[in-house]
Amino acid sequence: MLRSFTPLLLDMSYSVPAGYVEEDINEDIREALGDKQNILESVEILSETAYKDLLQKYRAFGIANDQRIFVRITLRHLIERSFRSKPDHDLLQEDKL
Repeated sequence: MLRSFTPLLLDMSYSVPAGYVEEDINEDIREALGDKQNILESVEILSETAYKDLLQKYRAFGIANDQRIFVRITLRHLIERSFRSKPDHDLLQEDKL
């Protein structure tokens, strides 16, 4: 039986190349999680702002011709719980005796 922890919601804004699609954004986030990718439950794009619509102060950060996106990332750790007192392989071996 799988049990899950309460989800952790992270809202963040970052710059992505113009023309990036949702799959590219999801892949970036999975790569950033490294060996913890299994805790990624979902990525939701909340807003996108094209370069031409960015305020001058953001362009000063050197964003180039990218767009800003605002995403909500949901992380949830799943744990496996067993109510049996012995592992399955031990139960199978006892049946053969």
